[in-house]
Amino acid sequence: MTAWQRTSKPRLSYRSETDVPGMRCRAIEPLEWQDIKEARLLPFRDPADCLIVGTAIRLGYPLITKDHEIVDSGLVETIW
Repeated sequence: MTAWQRTSKPRLSYRSETDVPGMRCRAIEPLEWQDIKEARLLPFRDPADCLIVGTAIRLGYPLITKDHEIVDSGLVETIW
């Protein structure tokens, strides 16, 4: 094994909605400019929360989270 093989990161795989029967979900979703624009308007202190919620809003997907700030905001449907 070369040094490059040891240090290179594995590629992330993409799972489509059809990978989970009966559920609309995606394991990995790339950020789009719309997500970033939406995130800038959100009230969360954590920038990652803003990006996650902004992406969920664009996709119309619920989030699986118990983060009280996100749940209490009512901006996106949450499951937990």
